[in-house]
Amino acid sequence: MRIAVTGGRGRLGRYVVRELARHHAVRVIDRSPPDRDDDAAAVDVLDGAALAKALAGQEIAIHLAAIDRSVARSPEEVFETNVRGTWNVFHGAAQAGVRRVILCSSSSALGLDDTNPKMPPLYLPIDESHPARPTGTYGLSKLIGEQIAAAFARTGEMEVLILRPVYVAFPEMLPFLLGRPGREPGREAEPRPYLRAFVGPEDAARAFFLAAERAYAGIETFHIAAADTFIDEPTLDHIRGLYGGLPPLHKPELYGAEPRASAWDIEHARRALGWRPSTSWEELSKGIA
Repeated sequence: MRIAVTGGRGRLGRYVVRELARHHAVRVIDRSPPDRDDDAAAVDVLDGAALAKALAGQEIAIHLAAIDRSVARSPEEVFETNVRGTWNVFHGAAQAGVRRVILCSSSSALGLDDTNPKMPPLYLPIDESHPARPTGTYGLSKLIGEQIAAAFARTGEMEVLILRPVYVAFPEMLPFLLGRPGREPGREAEPRPYLRAFVGPEDAARAFFLAAERAYAGIETFHIAAADTFIDEPTLDHIRGLYGGLPPLHKPELYGAEPRASAWDIEHARRALGWRPSTSWEELSKGIA
């Protein structure tokens, strides 16, 4: 298939492009100019006309381009890029006749993070039906992006899959997840993921690959997370410490069998996409000095 990836030269984008390129023809759409002779277009997602042109001839578009929460940008820039950029991608894809758009949203769309420290989950584990209540700019921009996706899906002319990765544990970020100081140039210091969830970058990339290949029509949302957490403390103890109590447990057996099981429910991705995380925190963090 012919698949376009916006933000294909970003941190996650490089993993996704590499995974897709093993089986499909990939066009990278990114603000950065091509660094080799490949199928690429140097386009900013805020340039709607150029974006529609770059999407021409593609069967599927994967939209990763966004300003991440950790990037040192103003709230106005985050909102403008993440919201208008997402609308431009869907509008351009519709103009170009792209049949499927896969949106990279975020677990932040639900607002269950340090921006809402007194707002616990309504239940555990957190599935795709959980209400979304973000207050921070980044989470709000991701939720509005999902609403844009739903609007285009309602026409019946576009297939839409929304993936909500939790914190992507890139190799350079593993010490940060272990609680060590330091941050990357151009990125803001941020607290560790509130619910201590993570996903390996290769696993996240494979979720986008499977979303591209799945026989499908309509719109669906998927949580993408590792099965465990990146701390030794049992998950329910961590939740009690954060909020002073526990919400109802919809799957108590999950935490009985694995005390460090993630707060995020990934069963839908397992059943519908055939995706499952291949890496645990123990495996991912091996060798960290």
